[in-house]
Amino acid sequence: MIENPLADPQGRKQGLEVLRHRWIILIPLFFMWFFGQADKTNISVIIPDNNFIRELHFLPHSAALGALMTYFLVGYGISTIIWGFIIDWLPSRIIAVAAALMWGMGLVWFGVGNSHLSLYLSRFYLGLAEGALYPLANSLVAEWFPFRERGKATSIWFCGVGSGPAIATPLFALAVSNIGWRMSFISLGIFEVVFLCPLCFLTIRNVHARGPRTQGRGVEPAEGTDELPEIGQRIYKAGGGSPLFFVRSSVYWANVLCNVANGLAMWGSTTWLLAYLTQVRKYTLIQSGLFVGLGFLLDVCITLYVGIRSDRRQRRAPYGIFLYIVVLVAMGMSVWSPWPLLSALAVVVTIGILAAAPAVFQTLLHSYIPRPSMGRASGIMSFMNNSISSISPVIVGMLVGINNNWTAAFVWLMFWPLVALGVMVWFQRLRL
Repeated sequence: MIENPLADPQGRKQGLEVLRHRWIILIPLFFMWFFGQADKTNISVIIPDNNFIRELHFLPHSAALGALMTYFLVGYGISTIIWGFIIDWLPSRIIAVAAALMWGMGLVWFGVGNSHLSLYLSRFYLGLAEGALYPLANSLVAEWFPFRERGKATSIWFCGVGSGPAIATPLFALAVSNIGWRMSFISLGIFEVVFLCPLCFLTIRNVHARGPRTQGRGVEPAEGTDELPEIGQRIYKAGGGSPLFFVRSSVYWANVLCNVANGLAMWGSTTWLLAYLTQVRKYTLIQSGLFVGLGFLLDVCITLYVGIRSDRRQRRAPYGIFLYIVVLVAMGMSVWSPWPLLSALAVVVTIGILAAAPAVFQTLLHSYIPRPSMGRASGIMSFMNNSISSISPVIVGMLVGINNNWTAAFVWLMFWPLVALGVMVWFQRLRL
């Protein structure tokens, strides 16, 4: 625990040294997202796995298979709003270690499950554990980084969102093909606990401390409301300056709508597109996993570029507009291209952009949400996103059905980037 080095002149030098090392905080955040996102998307690997389907008595292309992602997202959505308030209260180190331990246990639970109910409950539990990620990451960035660096800082931890599945999806497909789906989940769960818990404990410092048990500990925040852009100042004042001032802001709810729309497209796509490549475009499971992994690798490149460039311009919406135009074209090519390779490459672009786009609207939060409210604002937004977008994997499964109607499924998926594009155009008019 850091003993408030800025509280007296003698400790000021130590406090400044702490702030210079704020980039270390991004190391555990990156790896938490690396494994957390891999945990979300690895379900897409076993959906087309015949051994898994036969052993658990699932029907191919069924809503029951899509529900494996849905139950995760429901748990994720419910817990984010709870974690959001807890993170504004308890030390970040405790939150990170507890969450990592919980989700390792959730993976092991899934690996030993023998019924649909057990699998659904384990995915719901895993979602409850991983719901801490968005509030924790946004709170730490708001705590440690001045506004001018938050796009870059967000892009660095958000690279874990893409690099995790980029590396894990093909490796997980290889593991499932060789050691089976059960041992793949159990091994991953044990490894995450052994790796993440010590990493979080050793590198995350308890910077913020606003609850009575920790009052007076930590270092001073990077900023309050004084460095927010003009629109952020107006929104804060219009809300009366209360901790939940943002719920009265149309800008905040438009940001939520963009998040939800992207989530509906994202989770419907990442859950089913590997099965689409395997069963419609006739690629092998490992080949399909490599294409999906390449999509998440593209996500890393896009995320870094957008984070660095948007910090320089102090504008986020123009990048969102461009990304959603490109993803609409790519999704159309995925389903209507007559060439399997072009379709697969379009899937790569689709996954890469949908996975990278949250870096735009997550960074937008920092334009009008001050540090003391960041955990709550991020938690509520993530709650809305995951609670609503959880229906998309089930709906895609229902639309595809036993008749392999992938066109209807892609029309559903393409509608939501169109909605997000409209929100970004409005944000552009507000010069966000």
